Amino acid sequence: MQLYETVGAESDWSAYESMTDDIDFITFTSASTVRYFVEGSDKNKMTFKNAKFISIGPVTSEKMREYGMEVHKEAEVHTIDGMIETLEKCVEENGNEFNTTS
Repeated sequence: MQLYETVGAESDWSAYESMTDDIDFITFTSASTVRYFVEGSDKNKMTFKNAKFISIGPVTSEKMREYGMEVHKEAEVHTIDGMIETLEKCVEENGNEFNTTS
């Protein structure tokens, strides 16, 4: 018995076109968010070449690797709070310096 089905929403990616090079980190909370991100960015011919990818946990990280994405960090505690803590550490490690190509 199937309890639920994850479906991707049609998104307007045009808002991201002008800032793809300025995004420092992108977080993923599930394997399905990885899949829909890859499908959307491919469909819209967008690359996020400066972004570092952060995963909430091992299943999400594995899906990222399946798509050829480099997992910059994986949350030690596999919760939203754990991922936020990981993101905060990444920002600190980055010297609070962010991409400012625009």
